[in-house]
Amino acid sequence: MEPVMPDTPPVQQVMAEENITPFTALKKYAVFSGRARRKEFWLFKLLTFAVMMVGQLVLANVVSSPVVLLVAGVISLLLIVPEIAVFCRRMHDVGKSGLMWFWNLLPLAGLLIPIPGSVQVLSLISTGILLFYELKDSQPGTNKYGPNPKGK
Repeated sequence: MEPVMPDTPPVQQVMAEENITPFTALKKYAVFSGRARRKEFWLFKLLTFAVMMVGQLVLANVVSSPVVLLVAGVISLLLIVPEIAVFCRRMHDVGKSGLMWFWNLLPLAGLLIPIPGSVQVLSLISTGILLFYELKDSQPGTNKYGPNPKGK
């Protein structure tokens, strides 16, 4: 009886073995194409949250120094592009367009509606819709945005 040799992993599975860190999205700074796993997306969210929290602590403990405010503003501006890029890739992973990002702007429509609480209601709606897709598992196999980063 011959020993059974394991199949060599396809290119997609090798790609899935990529080491994903909170900085993976920064390495793909302005890459809006392709797909991003939940792990890449949420680790980057955690990184940006930590950076913002540290920034808030510094700003709270330093008397409104213009230099500190300038640095905080620059960091925020630098994180906008990778934030949107990783979001677009995450939406691609679940088979949706990166244009889903515009759901973030839905609460602004509440400013036009003269009903108290309309901004909050629209914020809940847009957050719920986006969170649903951000938490959703990858679309299996290859979709129109590329191969599954999990290799499945």
